[in-house]
Amino acid sequence: IMTALSPLSSAASLRAFPPEIRDMIYAFSEALSWTGKTPALVIALRGDQELYREVLELFYKTNTFTLHRGNKWKTGDMSVAALNSITALSVDFW
Repeated sequence: IMTALSPLSSAASLRAFPPEIRDMIYAFSEALSWTGKTPALVIALRGDQELYREVLELFYKTNTFTLHRGNKWKTGDMSVAALNSITALSVDFW
């Protein structure tokens, strides 16, 4: 379980685990739930490119993204890699 560690110490702590275990930690932490803002865990791992890519991939795979009038039916400035990682997309016409 993640605690209030600095981003650098959090990344160092996560590196002690193999990638498969890190994915399980990310998934079970519920810290990657989409609330309309970038999750704190994603922000905290930006300084470590390997961990950042891992957590982003899981973030896009585990959340449902919605296209609606408010976001002008667009995916914003998401990269092609991010778009390719999305596994659930909803379109809200109402």
